[in-house]
Amino acid sequence: MSLFELNKFYEAYFSRNAKIKDHPCFLERQAHYQSLQEYNLKFLKSLVKKNLFRKITCGCLSKAEAESINAKVEAKLFKVLPDVYAFLKKGQTKEVRGFINEFLSSFFETAELAQALIDIGYVLLIVRPEMFHVSNLIKSFLESNGFTIAYYKESTISLKQYLCLYEHAFGQPVKEAHVRRRMFGYINKPVMFIVFNSIDFNSGLGLSEYFTANLKGKAAHFEANTLRGELIFREMSVARDTEDARLALDPLMQYELLDDSIYTYGIENKFLVNLQGIHFPEPQEVLKDFYVMFDRKTLNLILKKEL
Repeated sequence: MSLFELNKFYEAYFSRNAKIKDHPCFLERQAHYQSLQEYNLKFLKSLVKKNLFRKITCGCLSKAEAESINAKVEAKLFKVLPDVYAFLKKGQTKEVRGFINEFLSSFFETAELAQALIDIGYVLLIVRPEMFHVSNLIKSFLESNGFTIAYYKESTISLKQYLCLYEHAFGQPVKEAHVRRRMFGYINKPVMFIVFNSIDFNSGLGLSEYFTANLKGKAAHFEANTLRGELIFREMSVARDTEDARLALDPLMQYELLDDSIYTYGIENKFLVNLQGIHFPEPQEVLKDFYVMFDRKTLNLILKKEL
């Protein structure tokens, strides 16, 4: 399996000369989406009445129904952090940010090790659940662009980590709404951590700046040789075309039902813009992402490979 094979499939699929079963990662895709779908449906079945559950499975929820169910989803996810949720549902952002700052402080004990990695040129990329089944090809994309992979491991992200990852969104209504809406698709589901560097950069901050400007791409905008603009854009376009992916990635159809006015001009599709495929930090986020996501043992493990 290679990027070349995958791109050949995309060309054939979008010209209607291939079917989803011809996908080079079909078995991995099928198993992953089936797992996500089963998790989602089990989770949702415990929250809604039978008539609404039937609407979920057939994809015929109204916008109001989707928003109502998502509020129940959020409440269940926040059972592990009830104090935070009490302020969140009241819109008391200052108090929510106070809790997040406490979480960041609790993770900060590994910041020195994280900084040591940055100082020798490393950054962290997180493959989100929607693209987990093609993590190897994202790794291949990085290597084909001259980067060296130092660490590559499947994991999950907790609610605390998720809030810290997107702490900047709270207090900005549109961004906060996006972060809260995508929560169900992200927390406690498989992600892939990829730590990489390049001989062309002696600092992770410089690498982050270069990658963001040249190779990260924008969600829902096609741009060749960028992750979000090409590989993720095409893979999520295939997902949008298949029913198994809807139940795995957007069972409440919130992405499609949202008001167009909250998006920037020129996006290809609302489904695509919400499924961004990767998380990659801008320079000011690089340190935080490392110390929030990795414990001391993991950071030491990566550093020892370099010393």
